[in-house]
Amino acid sequence: MYSHNRYFKYECLLVKLKKGLNLSYIFIGNNLVVVRLVINRRIVMNKGRIVEVLSSDSFAENAQNQYTKSLLNVVLTTDGCK
Repeated sequence: MYSHNRYFKYECLLVKLKKGLNLSYIFIGNNLVVVRLVINRRIVMNKGRIVEVLSSDSFAENAQNQYTKSLLNVVLTTDGCK
């Protein structure tokens, strides 16, 4: 079975580097929980087209596009970045 802890340690590293070095990222992913940890502004694309731009921390509540909502339904849990 795949270990999610190993997967999320890389995202935690990105968060620490971002805060410590004041970095900016272009982060591509299909798990919006992970994207939420790393990125402040989210652009959701479907078939190469932008379908939604979400900039607040409450992006799940503000999602309007059906594709965005379907991505939000596929949730992996995290242990959090410490």
